[in-house]
Amino acid sequence: MSGTHETLSDIHIQSARCRRWVMRASDDDARPWLANAITCPELRRHQIAHLGIADMVAPYRIRRTQLAGAYFLACFGGKGQVLVEGSWRSCGAGQAAMLPPRSLNAFHAVPGVRWKFCWVRFESSRDRQPIFAADCPALAPFDGGGLRLAMLGLREECTGTRHPAALHHWIELIRTYVEQFARPHRSDPRLFALWQAVSADLASPWDGPRLARTAHLSFEHLRRLSRTEIGRSPMHQVIHLRMTRAAELLAATADTVEQIGSSVGYHDPSVFSARFKKWAGLSPTDYRRRLEVRVD
Repeated sequence: MSGTHETLSDIHIQSARCRRWVMRASDDDARPWLANAITCPELRRHQIAHLGIADMVAPYRIRRTQLAGAYFLACFGGKGQVLVEGSWRSCGAGQAAMLPPRSLNAFHAVPGVRWKFCWVRFESSRDRQPIFAADCPALAPFDGGGLRLAMLGLREECTGTRHPAALHHWIELIRTYVEQFARPHRSDPRLFALWQAVSADLASPWDGPRLARTAHLSFEHLRRLSRTEIGRSPMHQVIHLRMTRAAELLAATADTVEQIGSSVGYHDPSVFSARFKKWAGLSPTDYRRRLEVRVD
């Protein structure tokens, strides 16, 4: 595998023993795993690209590099592994993970353990702020039982009468469950837009004045707002976003350390390695070795 992460192919490895039910907003997507999905155009009104319920077993491995929308996964049985801020974290029954827009989405089943979960993948929208922010991925306790039942109710309606009011009810309920989890992680819209812009162009030479101009705030106002909401100065947040993306790429791609450093704004490999070691406590090479995942 070569080139920067933008040129990498997504990974989708799935055992024949895996089981999954999917519903999507449009039948335009020709990917094989969506071939038998139920199409429900009403999902698009709620910014949902697709959702579903899965019962997975190894080998099952997913990597998505180009998702503009957010992704939510709630586990209700067994356990699997999810990449959160560059670290592989166990996601078991009674837990959920939310991955913000433009983050690297990667997860896999654990050998010998079935992993049962439901998910919602959101679309990006210029008109509405996404359901959670670009700088706040999370893995936390969450009872996914209600969300699973709401999805089953939506499937029943979609394969039956497809009454518009009932469809709206089920989709609203699904979104409400996700919002209950996401609410603590919603940010000021100005900060959200700023960190979205930074995340989309981490290789650029961001500095204080440019951050303030992009947020349409004075730098002092931006500094106070950033400290209040996320506990970091604006420039420390830029470093955090760069290091988080670098950690994700080290964990889930085969890009070289030099390529990864350059993609997040560090064109001198030694400067990138020193910055990453200060942030993670390990050099990029040692970090990758520790988090290396092998799927049988």
